[in-house]
This record gives sequence, structure tokens and C-alpha cells, in this order.
Amino acid sequence: TLTENHLLAKNPGDRWGEAFPDSVGCALYAVDIHPSQNEPPLLQPALPHHLPLGAFLAESGPANVLPGAKNFGATRLALASARMHPTEWLVGEVAGHLAAFCLERRLPDPAAVRENPELLAAFQKRLRDAGVTLYWSEILPPEK
Repeated sequence: TLTENHLLAKNPGDRWGEAFPDSVGCALYAVDIHPSQNEPPLLQPALPHHLPLGAFLAESGPANVLPGAKNFGATRLALASARMHPTEWLVGEVAGHLAAFCLERRLPDPAAVRENPELLAAFQKRLRDAGVTLYWSEILPPEK
């Protein structure tokens, strides 16, 4: 589950949130809660962050159901940073690639991709070949 803690600096000078080994893409938007039921609005900066493949996988229920937008495994605050189109589109793109990857390899459970290092590496390569950047360290310039 992606949490707001994964989007925030753990140490002074951090340039992005937690870089998961199973990262499937980069996202960036503030934690933006629109008020409901008399709660105050919340707009909190977030670091550029990563989406872990694990957040795409169901903990229970049918194993082959994948997210299509901002319905991946995350807390309310973390999902508040996924409300803009680029992150929604990224989730859909990753889910589509994951479904195709599993069909091509006859994998009935997408969790097998995350659990097997060779499959994970092959899937991440597929995403990179499709133009998906997996880590902010690949696109942010080095600090001077």
C-alpha cells in the first residue's frame, strides 16, 4: 500500500519519495484533499514519488483484477496525490502492460511478476521499452 509517508522526505535534502525496487513509474502532485462532510481542505506538498507494483496487486479477491486509474492500493492521502490525469494515465498504462505481460506468459496471477526477480526485471524492461520512466533518479538532473 502506498502511503503519504512514501511521498514525503525522510531525510533533509531528499529529492524524491521512497524508491521501491518494484517501481513501475514516477508521479508528482501535491496531497490535495477536497473537503467533504465539514472537513477542512488540505493541500500539502509532496516530493516526486514512485508507484510500486505491489500497489497494483489485490490482497484479497480475484487475483487478476487490476486498477485502471486512481484505484490502486493506497491510503486516502496518498491517493489524493494521484488525482491528476498524468498519474491516472500512468496507472492505466502500467495495468495494461501488466495484463498483456501475464497473458503472454500464461501467468494467472499478476503477483507472480512481483514475487519473481526475473519476471519483475523483464516487466520493468518492458515498461522502459514502452517509454515509462521507473525512477526519478533517471530524469532529475544531479544536484550541483
